[in-house]
Amino acid sequence: MLILELSSILYLATGILLTTGTALMYTVKVDSPPSHVYGYSVLLAIGAGLTCNTGYPIASIKASLEGGTTQEINSVISLQNTCTVGGSVIILLISGQIFQSLAFANLKTVLAGTGLDDAEVRSLVGGVGSAVFQGLDDQLRKDAVQAITSAISKVYVLGIATAGLTLVGSLLMKRERLFKSVEAGPASGGESAEMK
Repeated sequence: MLILELSSILYLATGILLTTGTALMYTVKVDSPPSHVYGYSVLLAIGAGLTCNTGYPIASIKASLEGGTTQEINSVISLQNTCTVGGSVIILLISGQIFQSLAFANLKTVLAGTGLDDAEVRSLVGGVGSAVFQGLDDQLRKDAVQAITSAISKVYVLGIATAGLTLVGSLLMKRERLFKSVEAGPASGGESAEMK
């Protein structure tokens, strides 16, 4: 329960993990070793998992301590679900659009003068499995992979910004204990203890 007592510190840790992971993913190049990508992904996964899941117990505990009814606590958890899922969908939509736009622009530059139309260039955004990709010469393939990798890297700028926001937000959080100590006192009105 110590983690729940120190929720702002937990969010600080997730902010650090997310900022570090996204900043490292931004540095990935075509020749980056897979082990680096896996390691950076683990940092992101731990940070994102902690960020998404920490809110559930904290929100329900705070609602309970404020005297919330079972229905109100359920509503808090439902709101947390909506925010978590909705936020994930929104960020995936934005990131996907950024990637598609950047990859298309990069590929148009790399493939200028090849006679490929926009639909063929867009098919290359899908990666090396594209039939159009297979028809390119070796140098153009290399340049196309670099263009796509560069676009993927740029998507992490959004992640760096949001992770930084998590980090700053954790520093601005109210420092409070979730579980207040219980002081024994005289029974009055059926209550034997009072929250400090």
